[in-house]
Amino acid sequence: HALIDAHVHAVVGTTGWDEAALARVGERLAGTQDLGVLIAPNFALSAVLAMKFAAEAAPLFESAEVIELHHPNKVDAPSGTAVHTAQEMARARAEAGVGAVPDATTHALDGARGAVVDGIHVHAVRLRGLVAHEEIVLGNPGEQLTIRTDSFDRISFMPGVLLGIRRIVERPGLTVGLDKLL
Repeated sequence: HALIDAHVHAVVGTTGWDEAALARVGERLAGTQDLGVLIAPNFALSAVLAMKFAAEAAPLFESAEVIELHHPNKVDAPSGTAVHTAQEMARARAEAGVGAVPDATTHALDGARGAVVDGIHVHAVRLRGLVAHEEIVLGNPGEQLTIRTDSFDRISFMPGVLLGIRRIVERPGLTVGLDKLL
C-alpha cells in the first residue's frame, strides 16, 4: 500500500493472497488513473506458459494431476504455483462442463494421494539439489500428456521480472499473473 500511496508502479512475486487481499489492492488502485501493480505467483516464463498450457489442456483430458518438486528449504507445500496451476485447470474444466477427475482409490496411507485442490490432486516433493520444478500429467484412455517446467537456477525468474517491470507501466490497475502480460 505504501508504494501505491507513493504512486510507484509495483511488481510483486507472491502466492497465497486470497480474493479479499487482492480486492483491497484493487480498491486502493481505484483512485489512480495510470498506476499499475502486478502480483504474480511465478516469474519463470516456462512456469507461466506451463500453467497456461495446462489450463488449456485440462478440459480435454479425463485425468489430471500436478507434481511439484522443490528444494528442502521451501516452507510451503504444495507450492503456490502448483496450487494456482490446479485452480486454473479446475476452472477451465468447470467452464467446459467437464466433470470431476476420476479416482477410485479407497485405501491409501494419509497423504499418499497428495492434497486435493479444487478436485485436482497435487503432490509435493522436497529434495536437496532441486530449485523449482513442476510436472502436470494429464491422461485419457491410451494417451498421456506431460507438461514439465524446470528452473535449475533462480536466474530463470529474471526475464519474467523484467517483462513485468517493462509492461506494468502500460497497464493501469491490478494485474494478477504474468500470463496477462504475455
